[in-house]
Amino acid sequence: DEDAGEKFTFALVDAAEGSANDNALFAISGNRITTNAEFDFEAIDQYNIQVGVTDRDGLTFAQDLVVHVADANDEPTGITLSATEVAENLPKGTEIGTLSVTDPDEGDTFAYRLQGGADKSLFKLSGNKLTTNVILDHEDQDSLEVTIRVTDKAGAYTDATFAVMVLDSNDAPTNTEISNIYINENSDIGTA
Repeated sequence: DEDAGEKFTFALVDAAEGSANDNALFAISGNRITTNAEFDFEAIDQYNIQVGVTDRDGLTFAQDLVVHVADANDEPTGITLSATEVAENLPKGTEIGTLSVTDPDEGDTFAYRLQGGADKSLFKLSGNKLTTNVILDHEDQDSLEVTIRVTDKAGAYTDATFAVMVLDSNDAPTNTEISNIYINENSDIGTA
C-alpha cells in the first residue's frame, strides 16, 4: 500500500462468477493463512485461493494465490509375499517368496528385516526374498508365523505378519524293525 502506516484486514473472498477456488480448505487468522484439511501431495499438489485485503478506509484488493503442497515421506502402506507355502525337507536357504511393498512415494527404496513372529528363527531374508533358515518338517510343524518390517529410505516403516504353510512331501523310510530276531536251528525252508 502506498499509504505509510496502513492497517489491513485479510479475508478469503469468493471466486469470480464462473471460476472456482479452494478457499473452503483454508482459513485466515489475522495475517496468517491456516489449513482446514489434511493435504496429500500424491493426490493434489497445489490449491488456488483468493485472498482479499481491506485497509482502514475500506478500500479493497483481491488476489489469486497458489498454495503448493510440499511432498513429505509417506510410510509404506502394504507388504505382500508372492508365495506363502514351501515343501518340507528342502535344504536350508530355499526361497519361499518375494516381498513387494506398496508406498505412496514413487521410486522409494526399502530395507527388509525379520521383526518377530513365533517362528522367526526358522526364516532368513536375502534382500526382498524370504528363505528358510533350517530344513522344515511338515510332521513337526505345518504352519509357521513370521513378522517382517519394511523400512523406506526416510526411515518410515510398517510391519506385516505372514503365515507360511509347510507342505507335506513323501518321507523316506527311516527305520526297519523285525518282530522276532531268532529262528530255531534245523527249521524248514520257508519258516517265518
